[in-house]
Amino acid sequence: SRDANVHISLAVMKIEKQSQSQDDMKSDNNLAVLTQPQHEYGLASGYLRNSTGGDRIRVVRRHGELQLPVGDEAERGPVLCVGTGTGCAPFRAWVRERVHRGEEDLKCEDNSSGKLRCNNSLSSSDLILLGFRRDDWDYLYRDDWEKAENNGHITFDRAFSRMKVTESGGAVSSKYVQHLIAKHSKRVGDVLRSETGRVFISGNAMGMPESVQRALKDCLVGGVKQEGVVEDNLREEEKEKVSLLGGKKEINEMDEASAERVLEKMRSENRLCVEVWH
Repeated sequence: SRDANVHISLAVMKIEKQSQSQDDMKSDNNLAVLTQPQHEYGLASGYLRNSTGGDRIRVVRRHGELQLPVGDEAERGPVLCVGTGTGCAPFRAWVRERVHRGEEDLKCEDNSSGKLRCNNSLSSSDLILLGFRRDDWDYLYRDDWEKAENNGHITFDRAFSRMKVTESGGAVSSKYVQHLIAKHSKRVGDVLRSETGRVFISGNAMGMPESVQRALKDCLVGGVKQEGVVEDNLREEEKEKVSLLGGKKEINEMDEASAERVLEKMRSENRLCVEVWH
């Protein structure tokens, strides 16, 4: 559609380079002293950075690896989304699509029975875990996440890697997304053990995918110790174990080899999908 809007979530590449010229260069014992650093921007991100409203640009759309389901949870199974930085973009589009479909479902009334004839695709059992640097700097689409959670569309949590301030009277303890996975280990484990569960990982390729998948495996293997476990996320029999362990949860489910087989099966069935970039 000519009226369609395209939202681009983009980190501007900024490269710092030391400049050196014959006029400014000084020498001390034949060692060159460089002048003040200069900055260069990435070709594509720099071009968009310098664009202004009304500029026409040509883009090529390429379908990504993440094909997130939009049907009813009973049809598609539980979903876990893990993203860092601009990797949250596909999950935002997914949530917005589900909200739209849910609103359309509520309008889709069968005149003969007076009942809704369409599935409502909204489900608070879907878990989205995102990592940013600071909540006052790059907490992308904050309003979207908080609105979706407040309306019961998703369960959402976030971590900040460069933040050490307090929030709502308590310290922010989750630094990376793998800490959030450990925090929600019961729920994450339920997704992984489900025959229809799906996991989507999106973000920077520098170590994040490996760390996240290691954390997923830990949820299956057990031995994940948590201080102050939220009891609402535990089964009754688990609450007794937590109490005996002094507020720490340690439930052994399977060995490392079995856990890896679960993840490998999910990969082979395209239920564990990773889309990352350098």
